[in-house]
Amino acid sequence: MRNRVGVVTVLTVWGFALLLVSAWASIALASEADDVAAFRDFQLDSHYLHRWMAVKREATAKGVRMQVLPLQSGGSAASGNDSLSALTAHLDAEPGVHAILAHHGMTARDFVLGSLVLVTARMALYPGAGGDAQAGVSRHNLDFVRAHKAEVDRFIQQDMRAQAAMNH
Repeated sequence: MRNRVGVVTVLTVWGFALLLVSAWASIALASEADDVAAFRDFQLDSHYLHRWMAVKREATAKGVRMQVLPLQSGGSAASGNDSLSALTAHLDAEPGVHAILAHHGMTARDFVLGSLVLVTARMALYPGAGGDAQAGVSRHNLDFVRAHKAEVDRFIQQDMRAQAAMNH
């Protein structure tokens, strides 16, 4: 049973990661040089990671969805060429999000950009992920996520379980 739960968790984490990477693909397709530069230049650190986790925990506790990628009415990922600004504005407009972010000294842009960088870097470290998975991710961010892999994976698993519980 434990192995089965582990497989489900890995698949759930991959699903979460794919949604975020899809969001990044939307940003990249928008061809906004500022967005690409912001992604490349964003530097993960322990302070950011722990604030990001605190935001996610508080949002879950309050029943607030912290969707980086806007969803269509049917619950599927929105498509299109959303810029970082568009994704940020969408998140910031969600009820309750702005107050939670402000409580942790973060903006919607910080949260969206950091989420994209964090999950993209984490996906790039999966066994078998090729050089394409690491494209645009700084060496600093890859090294940071590698050093914090267990903590990041554990949190994402917990967060995915909490999000699933919110949906029921």
